[in-house]
Amino acid sequence: MQAGTGAEREALRQALTQREVSVAELREKVSASNAVCNRAAEDLRHATNSRQAAENELSHISGELVKLESELASGDGAEDGLQRAAALEAEAENKAEVLSRLREKTAQCDAKRRELMKAQEGQSERLHIADLSLARSEANLQGIAERLGDLFQMSIEQALEITLEGMTENQARREAGQLRSEMRNLGQVNLGSIEECERLKAREDFLSNQQDDLLKAKDDLLEVIRELDEAAQVAFMETFEKVAVEFDEIFKRLFQGGTTELCLSNPEDPLNSGVDVIVTPPGKRQQNLLLLSGGERAMTALALLFALLRVKPSPFCVMDEIDAALDAANTDRFAEMVREFSDRSQFIIITHNPRTMEKTDVLHGITMQEPGISKLISVELEQAKKVAEQENGGSRALIVDS
Repeated sequence: MQAGTGAEREALRQALTQREVSVAELREKVSASNAVCNRAAEDLRHATNSRQAAENELSHISGELVKLESELASGDGAEDGLQRAAALEAEAENKAEVLSRLREKTAQCDAKRRELMKAQEGQSERLHIADLSLARSEANLQGIAERLGDLFQMSIEQALEITLEGMTENQARREAGQLRSEMRNLGQVNLGSIEECERLKAREDFLSNQQDDLLKAKDDLLEVIRELDEAAQVAFMETFEKVAVEFDEIFKRLFQGGTTELCLSNPEDPLNSGVDVIVTPPGKRQQNLLLLSGGERAMTALALLFALLRVKPSPFCVMDEIDAALDAANTDRFAEMVREFSDRSQFIIITHNPRTMEKTDVLHGITMQEPGISKLISVELEQAKKVAEQENGGSRALIVDS
């Protein structure tokens, strides 16, 4: 579109230049014609004055002749009058001849003046037409300048520097027409689009800064997580190795022998890896934990639990029916292990096994003496033993006394 407008502008500029030249030439011609007309008018004025003077002199001579004729008729100074009359007639003839030439010259000057006036009127009319054409060209040029400023924000001088590279003027006009059609198809122009664009640009810059901050914070967090993972992995492996050692020792105490092994299912990622428990009870071959009996599985779980408590003691530990699958010997070993760990942890055991109850310090039971009403009963075994011993001792003394 710039190319088409530039070609149109250049054509108008050339036409304007040509018209300015034509107007200048016409102004020079009009000026010359005015000078000629002025000279002709001056000549005509001189001729008119000369003719008027000649007519006056001729009228004066005619009056002298009439006066001489009257004097001749009266007979006074006839000879002198004849001489004077002859002289006046001669002078009158000369003046009449001069008057005739002046009249002819006046007629010629008047004709020339009318001719020059007619030519001047024609040139003035052409000059007026040229002025109108020049004004139209200047208006068109001004319109092009305004269009350049409105559409492309450039001046005529800047547009003159643009050249049509690789296309002819017709091609540029066709392309400009196509671009105009595409611009019309775009519909109404949003006059607030510039402000909206600036607002969105500011919003984009703000969000970009926020994104950069978030990405930096993300990188920092990932770095912290990586450092924590490394520290956690080191701590986990240390604890895992300690638990494996304690698990093997406690397993051998509970089972009176055997071997154990704790393995990571994914050694490359210990924090997300599972743990494989491999045990070999005394007198049996190594086998999967699921193939062991219920009591063996329970004892293996207890060994692992006590290994964890030995490495990382807990303030209290709750066990629910953990001894349900244990026989009497294993129950005693379990109770001894609980008693051993009770100096560092408090155990809360939910059980129905009497052998486990015998090893506890306090018993809490629920009874329902009345239908629908539960009642909590707590017994401290040490105190109960003392009371029982006292009662048994008193009875014996009573029996001895009797």
